[in-house]
Amino acid sequence: MYHEMLHKKFKFQSKNGRNLHHSREFRKMEAMFENRDLMEKEISRLARKHRFGLRVIFSF
Repeated sequence: MYHEMLHKKFKFQSKNGRNLHHSREFRKMEAMFENRDLMEKEISRLARKHRFGLRVIFSF
C-alpha cells in the first residue's frame, strides 16, 4: 500500500520518450518504509496463492 501511495505522491515522469514510474526519489522514499522487505514477501506469497487458486477454479 505504501508503494502505491508513493505513486500518488510522485506521479510518473516522461523523459526521452520513456515513462519513469520509479524515480530515484521514489525508490529513496520507498526504502524508508521499515517493513518493506517483509511486506513484499507477504504480497508475493498472497499473489502466488491467489493465482494458484484461480487455476484450480478454472481448470477443466
